[in-house]
Order: sequence, then structure tokens, then C-alpha cells
Amino acid sequence: MNKKIGEFLFFLLLSILSGSLIVLAFPTFYYHELVWFAFVPLLYVIKNTDSRKAFFFGLTSGLVIYIWGFWWVTNSMIHFGGMHFSLALFCLFLFSLYHSLLYGFFAFISNRLLGKGFSMLLVVPFIYTLLAFSFPTLFPWSVANSQIENKYFSQVADLVGAIGLNVILLLSNVVIFEFLVSFKNRTCMSFIIKPLLMLFVIISLHAYGYFRIKNIQKTPYEKEFRVAIVQGSLGIDMLGTRSFTRKSFEVYERLSLEYKNFDLLVWPESSVPLSYTGSVEYKKKMDTLASQINSNIIFGSWDTRKINGEEKSFSTAFLIGPDKEYQVYDKIKLLPFGDYMPLDTLFPFLRQFVVGVGDWVPGNERKILTVNGVRLIPSICYEILIPGLNREFKKKGADLIVNMTNDTWFGNTKESYQHLGLGRFRAIELRVPIVRSTNTGVSAFITETGRTVMSLELFLEGTISWDMRLKNSYSFFAGYGNLLLYIYFILCMFFLLTPSVLRKLKKRR
Repeated sequence: MNKKIGEFLFFLLLSILSGSLIVLAFPTFYYHELVWFAFVPLLYVIKNTDSRKAFFFGLTSGLVIYIWGFWWVTNSMIHFGGMHFSLALFCLFLFSLYHSLLYGFFAFISNRLLGKGFSMLLVVPFIYTLLAFSFPTLFPWSVANSQIENKYFSQVADLVGAIGLNVILLLSNVVIFEFLVSFKNRTCMSFIIKPLLMLFVIISLHAYGYFRIKNIQKTPYEKEFRVAIVQGSLGIDMLGTRSFTRKSFEVYERLSLEYKNFDLLVWPESSVPLSYTGSVEYKKKMDTLASQINSNIIFGSWDTRKINGEEKSFSTAFLIGPDKEYQVYDKIKLLPFGDYMPLDTLFPFLRQFVVGVGDWVPGNERKILTVNGVRLIPSICYEILIPGLNREFKKKGADLIVNMTNDTWFGNTKESYQHLGLGRFRAIELRVPIVRSTNTGVSAFITETGRTVMSLELFLEGTISWDMRLKNSYSFFAGYGNLLLYIYFILCMFFLLTPSVLRKLKKRR
């Protein structure tokens, strides 16, 4: 076999291996330990090829990650969007190709900087984390999110956010790679100090997580709050029909009647599949139910209002009480291709390819909802994935996050578990518990440490309840956001730019 072809195939296999190891770290495989060395094969490729080839092989790793890890998007396209199977596969490829650019750019830029003599310890963690932080993606996802099942290490997110964990993970990959190279060259004894330092850092961060959890557990609670989650497990086949509206209320009413005198019942997004304020009959039914059980109910619905003389539709959360008073929150962060069609004003023909895409407009008020003195962050579906948005609510003094979502569109796939895992990091970052109610699962109660204490699995009709004890636990991230990450970025830029600046100064002399 031609040497160049053999080398190409070898590098291709290494790129595929890195992508596969990363996928296996996420739900529903959960081998989160793999991420600590998953980049090693790709780093070998980056180190031993030119920048253009590095881009291709990085792109290859990304394609493996997104095609394998996010194949569930086709379920929504086919069964809800009405796409043909072949068109859905093509869209999955385009979706994956775009998001894989992050890995292509990561490999390309790293290769160029390493070629200029910069340290891999400086370049690789910085470039990956910076791209993961700034690259525009449909889902705010990075390899650090795999660590939600790493009980102790994940607690560091209350300092640097979930995105900041990437720095440590990529440092680990670099140290392992350099040690393996030195071992091959029989110079490993001169490189032993780096693995030992890395091991010390990793142990220290896990120790931080251990003691942080202990500290939170010992923190006295300030408020008691009785909450129940209601999961109706209704499919989308009836959505939009009158029978679905009737069936939905019957199921959620029956399940809710068990919970009298509760502080809050949480119904999911789309559990009220019409405008609560626009239907006199339905509003009366909901108000009667709240009065009958003497409990507050929060649910996902929609609302239409006139804004500047024009009717606008909002994806809305309503919180109603036994006294028939209600509070309203309009979803701020809308999901592209779900809540709205991007660029449809410029390219209206796009809607011909996909049916069922919403036409919502975003809300503009970060509104805290209050129940019996407890301040809630209303989070509708996709919003639980946005650290900055939830942090802005937390700064207003919120006590917990109430996430209402509907993952029905993706069927019996790993999507709901991925959605849950990504959202759990908000509990750690802000040190607030999460109540997550979904139509078909996975519904769950999540503590301030990101631990799931109770859950309802996929396509299971049922309820769970928890007498929550709300604490006021401190979080550096809640107060200062990505400050530590910004400092890290600035320092890396300083070390990368300083040599070129010094060279220019020498030339002027």
C-alpha cells in the first residue's frame, strides 16, 4: 500500500476513535472517564500533519460525534416535521457538518500554533475552550457536559461554569499525550513531573467537590416547599386536535387530584395545548382545579397579545393559584427550527420543507414568579441550557428553577437524557435545585449539587413529589459569571502574543 494512503487511513482511524470515545462519554453510555484521554488520538494527528489535513481530520472527529451522538434529531424531522427519511438524513449531515467545524477549527488553529513553537499545554486547552465558549451552535454543548455524572469534579462548575471544566479535561489529554510520546522516546523520566502535577490538580479538584457537597449538605435550610411533578406521557400524534386538548386535561386533572394543599404542582410545556387566557371554558376548568386541590399550578401554554397594534404569539408559562390569580412568563430564548424558523422572512420557501415549526416571538422580561414567598426561575424547555440567562434570574434572588419541557418530538431516544444532563449543570453553577417536568419524561427533582433524587422515566404516566428544603448556598459563578474563564483567556492571549510583540520590538531596534 502507498505510504501516503496508509498514513491517511491511520490518521482517519485515529480521528474516528477520538470522536467515538467522546460519544461514549455521554448518555446513554455514561463512560464519562473516557473524555480525560479521548482527544489523545486526535492530538497525535494534529501534531504529525499539516494544518489543512488537521482541519479535515478534526472535522472527521466532529462528524462522528454529531452524527452518532445527535442522530435523534431525525426522529423529530420525520415524525413531527413530515420529512422523508432521506431528506432527514441529509439534514442531519448538514447539522453535523456545521457543528463539526468547531473541531475542524480546533485542529487547524492548534496545528498552526504548535508549528510556531508554542506549548501544547498552552494551545490545546485554550483553543478548544474558547471555541466551545464562542462558536455559535444550536445546542450549547461541549465535552465538559459529560462530567455531570462525575459527582465531585462537576462541582467545580460553581467556580468556572460547565464550560470552564473543558480546560482541565483538555490539559489532562495533553499531559497523557506528551507522556506517551516521551515513553515511546524513552525519555519519560524527564516528563514525569507533568503527569504528577496533573494528578495533583485532578485530585485537588475532586477534593474540592467532595468538601463542597459536604458543606452544602450541612447548610441549614431557610424555606420548606412542597412540590409535585405531573407527567402525563401524551404522544404528539394527537397534537393540535380537539381530542388532544380534552385528553390532556383529563389526564393531568386526574393525576393532580392526588396533591391537595401543595405549594406547587408542575405541569410540562404544552400540557395546556391552547391559550389559557384565550379560552374562557378551559380557563374556568383550570381555575376550578387549582381551587379544588388548594394548590398552585404552573404549566406551559401559549398566549396571544397585541404589541404595537400587531398580534404576537408567545410560548408562555402560567402560574395560577387557588384564588384564580395568575402570573405570566414569556419564553425568552427560542429554539431555532422548533419555536421559530430562522431566516423565514428572507427565505419563506424554507417552511415548505418542514411542517410544525412554531411562529413564536421571544419575551423580553426576565420575570421571577413567586409562590408562598419562594421565588421561581421559570425555564421553558431550551432555556435550561443557557447558563447566562439562568444566572440573570438567580441574581434577582431566585430560590429554585422550574423547568417545563416537552421532549416528545424526539421519541424513545437519548435526547431527553442529554437534555436532562445539560440542564443539571445549572443546579451546580447557581447552587439552586431544579424541578424538571416533561410530558413524556425524563421528569426529575435535582439538588443543588446536580444529583437527581427522584425521576420519572420515558413514556411513563405518573407523578412524584418532594418536600423541598431550600437553602441559600453561595456560588462564585452566580455572583461573577465567567470571570475566571475570562482571566484565563486573557492570560493565554498574553502568552501567545508576547513573542511576536517582542520580535517586532527587536526589529525596530
